Amino acid sequence: MKTKMIRYAVKFSLIFINHYIVLAVIFSLILASCDDSSTDPQKDDGVRFFEFAMRGRGVEQNFIAQTSDPQILSLVDTLLALPEEERNMFILGNIAPSNGGHNFGWNWHFVPDEWQMVEAAVEVCDGNPLQVEDGLDYWLEHLGFFCPWGSFIVREVETK
Repeated sequence: MKTKMIRYAVKFSLIFINHYIVLAVIFSLILASCDDSSTDPQKDDGVRFFEFAMRGRGVEQNFIAQTSDPQILSLVDTLLALPEEERNMFILGNIAPSNGGHNFGWNWHFVPDEWQMVEAAVEVCDGNPLQVEDGLDYWLEHLGFFCPWGSFIVREVETK
């Protein structure tokens, strides 16, 4: 009788353990399939955000630009791998009114995927973010693009 009880106890224990293993596997699969794009700036259809600074100016002149263009992203990744003092390319691109949902603190933004990193540009589009802010009509309606020669890429950021 004692042997029979031990067999039932072992059998019950194995069934009980198997149920927990199955539940653990299911729970692990559920966790693995969860979408974590809200915490990863590189998810969300390849859209990424970058902070730019102006050489010789304070952080109050920093601004954010967005892109999902693979060529720009590749170049930006290369630039970010360099020390800051070697990041000699600056942003040039079309600008639009409003902060675009990412260029907080400003009433303008670079149009996503309509900017590039360059080493030289015409002087007419050179300036700084505060000049654009103070002369929005001129920059948006007459010029339409901005190329702050003193800008450089600082880092990738999240904006959500």
